[in-house]
Amino acid sequence: MLIGCLALVLLCSGYGGGSEVTRGGDQRMATGNWSVDGIEIGSSYQDLESLLGPSEQRTFNQTPAYAFSGGTIIVTFDSAGQVQRVAGQRLLRNGQAVLTVGEAKQSIGSTLGRGYVIERYSTKAVGIFTAGSVPLWTENYYHDGANRFLVVTDRRDVISSIQFAPLEKSPLPEN
Repeated sequence: MLIGCLALVLLCSGYGGGSEVTRGGDQRMATGNWSVDGIEIGSSYQDLESLLGPSEQRTFNQTPAYAFSGGTIIVTFDSAGQVQRVAGQRLLRNGQAVLTVGEAKQSIGSTLGRGYVIERYSTKAVGIFTAGSVPLWTENYYHDGANRFLVVTDRRDVISSIQFAPLEKSPLPEN
């Protein structure tokens, strides 16, 4: 009987709903010419095509988008044909890389300081009981007064995505 109950608990084990932990407030970054992979908000498709070469159409957060550099850079455009949002590999300030996908999470704090942080978790369920949480990813938000940056780290605490969007068009949390 005990073995049967244990087997039922193990069969019912899995990952259930999620949770999140939020810390800090928006971190204002130093002023400068910020970009993701050299792409600035307001650039045109033609600017990007001459900088990065041809693209292919994709969807980014349910919005039509273009993938450049073999899909490592994803860009959305507004109705005027200007860059609205970028997800890429490197955060640049005045043309110099300050963060790169693949770097350790600690490099975010040492480079940009403490930002507005959201840690995402999946709840580990054992049968009908909750048995803790498993980290999924962490979102680190920053702004420079005109633009908002999102640096995402995965469960291994490695930077997995760098995103860039203007404040008024950003779906990111408000201060």
